[in-house]
Parts: sequence; structure tokens; C-alpha cells
Amino acid sequence: MLFLCLNINSQEPGIPGFILEEYLQADEKAIVPDEILEGYADYIRNPVNLNGSTTDELEETGLFTPFQVYSLIKYRETYGELFSIYELNGLPGFRLSRLQAISPFITAAPVAITPTRNREMHHLIFNIGKSYPEARGYEPENSDTKTAAYSGSPVTTCLRIKTGAGRNFTTALTYEKDGGERMFSGSTPAFLTGFATYRGKRIVRQLVVGSFRLNHGLGLINGTGFLHSPEHIMLHPPALSVLRPYASKREAGFDRGIACRLGSQKTGFLLWSSFKTRDLSINNILKDPESFNWLDQPQSSGLHRTNSEMEGRGLGYRFHSGMQVLYRHKQVTAGSMIGVERLGMSHKGRDSFPVHPGPLVRYAFSLHGSWYRKEVGLFGELAFHSPDATAFLAGAQFQSNDYIQGLLLIHHYGKTYRGLLPSTYSSGSTPCGESGVAIQLHAEPGIWLSADATCELFGYPAPRYLTRVPSVGTRCSITFNSPGNSNLQWSVRIQHKKWQATPASAEAGLPPLVDYSLLRMDGRIHYRPGARLEWQSRLVASVFSGNRAPSSGYAGLQQVRFTILSWLRVTIQWVVFHVKDWNNRIYLYEPGLYYDFRFPAYYGTGQKTTVVLTTKTANHVILAGKLSGITYTDREVLGTGSNQVPGNRKVEVGIQVRVKL
Repeated sequence: MLFLCLNINSQEPGIPGFILEEYLQADEKAIVPDEILEGYADYIRNPVNLNGSTTDELEETGLFTPFQVYSLIKYRETYGELFSIYELNGLPGFRLSRLQAISPFITAAPVAITPTRNREMHHLIFNIGKSYPEARGYEPENSDTKTAAYSGSPVTTCLRIKTGAGRNFTTALTYEKDGGERMFSGSTPAFLTGFATYRGKRIVRQLVVGSFRLNHGLGLINGTGFLHSPEHIMLHPPALSVLRPYASKREAGFDRGIACRLGSQKTGFLLWSSFKTRDLSINNILKDPESFNWLDQPQSSGLHRTNSEMEGRGLGYRFHSGMQVLYRHKQVTAGSMIGVERLGMSHKGRDSFPVHPGPLVRYAFSLHGSWYRKEVGLFGELAFHSPDATAFLAGAQFQSNDYIQGLLLIHHYGKTYRGLLPSTYSSGSTPCGESGVAIQLHAEPGIWLSADATCELFGYPAPRYLTRVPSVGTRCSITFNSPGNSNLQWSVRIQHKKWQATPASAEAGLPPLVDYSLLRMDGRIHYRPGARLEWQSRLVASVFSGNRAPSSGYAGLQQVRFTILSWLRVTIQWVVFHVKDWNNRIYLYEPGLYYDFRFPAYYGTGQKTTVVLTTKTANHVILAGKLSGITYTDREVLGTGSNQVPGNRKVEVGIQVRVKL
């Protein structure tokens, strides 16, 4: 039996694929933030120079913790420049498997040879794509008016521009039109975002005008924070008080305004103010304007295809302002944040409705801190909106020797808790009304083997998503893999997840809780015999059980990437899948065009083939194309509603032109 392990290269995200696939597997349909993928992809193309980077630059990468940065800077001051990245293996806080994992993102080049990082400060990327056959939404529904549900063409386009002057000034702009949208809605583009940023080394460390994201503390208030599992939290956790310019395609989860980061080596300040319009659902407003939920009802898909989607565009607004303070002294890091958020009806919304819901004003406050030594680290964060909207997360990490480390994590989120930009550690993408404890152990018994074991227990004291009464859930996993980036890599992962829900019932009374269970095995092999050939194989098998008989499913994947000539690379991926139950769906990473990250969910029975060609047509011009086709054997119609496609086949075509200077 053959398996697959996703590799790291210039066209794929620099995070192990299974981490992101688990993030998508959350019950609440989590979304992988594009900026995480793009940030790591940038560091693959432009590795961080350990010899020439400052303390702030090393911390902003997210690859190192404050303790690791402290150890690295002290080592450089004592012994000078590094000759190899593996010199760090002898420093406190580093381990060999971690260095091997991040080796594509870092380098130890002499500062005299590389005085500045090559950031590719000028580049332009243009994408165009289309799916065949066209969905029902593009067909006229009325023979008299000849109108279709979707107002725009089925062609998808995206334009990215980035330019800068030296190391201090950078500007970026992104325009995107999804399939079915118009290029312009009146004088407003389908989607447009961008920024202008300045980086300094004195009092003003960073200034951003335009779109940005905020990371603070452990992620409970703003930013990406931790991902989906505690085993991905590093020893000595970094303080994430970071300002990140934003020019990605995702149309939700970011601020638009002005932000500034000030400070010195020990003390830092981050101030911001933003104003952004929001899409609302007209039907939800008309049902009960007085009790309209400003936190959950706004539309976040970013699609403006149908009349209702276009009419709901920009009906609301969000004002967000605040200040963060961060203090660092040796092994201690402490910070706090205070912010205000106002959600209300925009001028367009007031003109559209005779009666409209009143605005919502929320204040937020948080404290976070961490302390660490060579073997032990303690960290925690407390966030407060109101007595019912309080969040708490704390943990302790230890490293008994170079081969064993562990983690204990506890958390509690109030039943009405909503972060200003919530994204943190939890059982799913909706952290409200959840408490839990997690234990994780990492071991490296040899240079060819590493192992991770995680056990998590979640409790929901109040009714939550898909439940009408309190419930509980558990998640356990064990992973064995070969660390590093050797020619032959392998990984085996077994995960068992249990949760409770109250399914809909036509009978009167409160339906009982039903226990659901998902057992999944994931095996991979990745072999790279030379620079011109890579072969990957993977098998995912799982069993889902609940109120019906157990349902099994699997997905097998084969991928070959080879470089025919120095200017031509071809990637071919073939997937065969058989998954009967939607709760048993399987997410797999799919190769694509540059900055086009896809993790499709496989459900049903069929196969999918993807071919990606990349060619360098000139010194600074790269042309790429993608052809993807999927065929189902268990259905004759794909999709539902306006997205319905006749037949059991679907083909996607995409072309990309990238110019870099």
C-alpha cells in the first residue's frame, strides 16, 4: 500500500498539509486564513537570513519564539556569524527536528554577501479561470426577461500587484472577481484590498495604511493565534503582538484603516483605527429588526452574484479601534490590549429600510503573559467583554531533555464570547461556550523517528452548535513520522474524535443527545530521488458512526512532479475517493497556481485528476496553467440550487501570468 506526504516547495504552503486539513475538518466549517499560507510561501522564496535579521524581524516571522530569538542573538554576539543553520541545535530552546522542518525558510548566509534580503519587491500576478459545464445560475430562468440568477460572467479573475522601495516602503493591491460576479457594482470593484506600509528601526517600527490584520497575545482577541491542535504549539510560545499588512483574497477577517507600531527593544505599542462596511442578509433584518444579531448574521462569503447578495452589500459597518502594549524583559513577556468595536447600519442600510436594528457597541480588554526557562514555559491570557463573554487560556510546557517535551493546556470561553477577530485554539471554529483540557507529548527516540500523542477533552456547559442541551467531546491522536527534509519521508497518523449532537426530530419534546464518532487513519510517503523528480502517495481511511449504521470511506492519492527542462515543470495528481457520509468527508491539498491554495472536500464516489504546468518564458516572466477534472460515479447531477451542474463531470481551467522584478 502506498502513501503520501505533502512536501514543501516554492508552489505549496510551508505548513504540513494535514494541519490545515484538520483545521478545515472542524464542525463549524473553519476557513484556512490565506495570509498564513502566503506568509510561509514568501519565506520559502526568500529565506530569513539568521545572520542579518534583527530581533523584531526574527520574531515577526513566526518561526521562532522569544526565547529562541534571545538565544540566537546572544550566540551571534558571542561567537559571530553562523556557518550553518544546524549550529542552533546546540542552543537552548532548539531541537533538530524543528530545524529540519523550518530549513526551507531560513539560511545562514554571510551578511557581507547579502546585506539585504531579496524580497522580490516588484511583482505582478494575473489569474483567469473558468469551470465547465456552467452552473444553473448562469442560465436564464425566465423566458420573457431572459435573466439569470447570477448577474456576472462565469469567468474568475484576480490581479495582484506588489512594489516597494528598498527595505522600508512596500505597497500592494489585490483585485478579485469570483465567478458569477460583475467586475464592478456601480463604481465599486467586485473586491479590492491593499496597503502601503513603512518599516523603521527607531521609534516608529511599522506604519500601515489600508488593510491589515492584528495578532495579539495568544490569539484570543485578534489574529490567527493557535491553529487547530495543541501539538502545533511551539515550546516557549511567541508573543503575537504583530501588525500584518493584508492583501489576500479572503473578503472577511481583516481591518481597513491605519495602524502604527511603536517602541523599543523592551516596550512596544500598537495603535489602530479602522472602518469597514459589511454585507448583511436582508431577510434576517426584516424578520425581527430589534433583535438582529450583529455578531452572527452578517454575510462573510464575499460573494455578490445574486440580487439578494448584491442588495445586501455594504448595508452595515464595523468600526474597530484600540491599543496594545507589550513589555519584554529577559524571560518574561507581558502585554495588554483595550479596544472598542461598534457595529451598525451604514447610510445605504438606513436608506434601504424604514426600520433598522440599533447599533451594538462592545469593549474588549485582555491581559497575557509568558515566562520561560530552558526546560519550562508558562503562558496564559485572559480576555473580557462582559461577565458572560470572558475567555481564558493557560498552559505549561516542559522539555525534560533534547528528545522529550510535553504540554498541558486548559481553556474556557464564555457562552456569549466573540473575539473581535476570533481565531484561537478550540474544538472548532466557534469557540464560544466551550471549556477543555489537553495533554500533548512529543518524543524523538532517534534521528529517523519522531512521535506525537495528544488527548483533548471538551465540555459545552450551554447549548451550542447542533446541540440543544449541554454536551461533551473528545479528540485523541497519535502520529509517527520521519523528521526533517530527507529524500524519503513517511508519516502515519491515527485520530479518533467523539462529540454529541441533538439531531432534528419531528416528535414533540427535547430530542436526546446522540454520540458521534470519527476514526481516521492517514498514511503518506514522499520520495525525492533528485532535483528533477518527486513522487508522493497517500491513503486516508476513516469510519464515521452516529445515529445510523457505521459508514466507512477512503481517499487515495498519487502525485508526480518532474522537471522536464530547466524552464518547464509538470505536476500531475490523481485522487480516487469513496465517502458515503458528509460527516466523513476528507480534505486533501490540491496543487495549483502560485498563491492559489485549495483544500477540496471529497464526498461521494469518483476520481479527480489535476495537471499543473509551469514554464519560465523570459527572465522575469513565469507562465502557468492548471487543468482539473472530477468525475462522480454515484450521481448524475452535481451541486444544488443555482450551483447545480448537469452531468457527473466538472472541469476547471486556470491560467496565470507572473512578472517579477
